[in-house]
Amino acid sequence: MIDKIEAIFSPYLTGLEKNDFYELEIAAAGVMRGFMARHCDLYFTIERKVMRCLSCCFKLYEVPREAYMPALQQALAVDLASVARMVVDKTVRAAEESVEAALAEPRPERRSRTKSSEDC
Repeated sequence: MIDKIEAIFSPYLTGLEKNDFYELEIAAAGVMRGFMARHCDLYFTIERKVMRCLSCCFKLYEVPREAYMPALQQALAVDLASVARMVVDKTVRAAEESVEAALAEPRPERRSRTKSSEDC
């Protein structure tokens, strides 16, 4: 993964070594985690969240705004709400199927544990 990141962003960060890109990836992951932890609401919509998150990550790698704006616009052109609903629906279906499968499995008989003379 770091090799890909280095290949993409090294034109903007000349002179950095592989460990520098590794450390920047840790920072980018922290940014991503921070944005994912905050729920969308009326003011902080999914579109604003994606725009701000991507902008922050591109800035970490010192990509000029004019270079990353086309990628950002392309990401925002996706119907993110529909994609999110699809992912949630798929996750819920998978969870329901897992629960149904677990409930359908025969349960091993449990021996009731009563005190007997052997326990003393």
